[in-house]
Amino acid sequence: MARYLFQDYVSSPDASNWNAVLVRAHAAKIRPVCLCKSKGEGAQMYIAKHRESCFIKRMPFSGVAHAPHCEHYEPPSELSGLGQVNGTAIREDAESNAMVLSLDFALTKGKGRAIAAASETEHESVRSDGTKLTMRATLHFLYDQAGLSRWSPRMSGR
Repeated sequence: MARYLFQDYVSSPDASNWNAVLVRAHAAKIRPVCLCKSKGEGAQMYIAKHRESCFIKRMPFSGVAHAPHCEHYEPPSELSGLGQVNGTAIREDAESNAMVLSLDFALTKGKGRAIAAASETEHESVRSDGTKLTMRATLHFLYDQAGLSRWSPRMSGR
């Protein structure tokens, strides 16, 4: 189970007063530190409030600073394939706090188009310039953002 350092107090989500700890830390604007690494060199986190509930979140682009077994870990974008599309096909809009995705396919069904003629030669690989996401890449991105690409104990038996 994850453990977090709130200045001089250590707590975890399985503690009975976890929500009260988060509410107090959010009000005091404390940035907790994830204690996932054994040497104590944890990554800073932040507390987000949605309606009446508080949640602990990873700082943007700090997923690499966590231990691989930590729920907040994210592999480097160069290894996951996101490095090729970050900034071009996937952009983060800081003003509206939203992600902007450039898609390689239409989201609505329009008038029928002529089907492209099949090529006589077979190609060994497919090339993409990385400026737009295919349907498969979009689904992979959404699964990853929703946390569906990572096993959790809550998934057992499903």
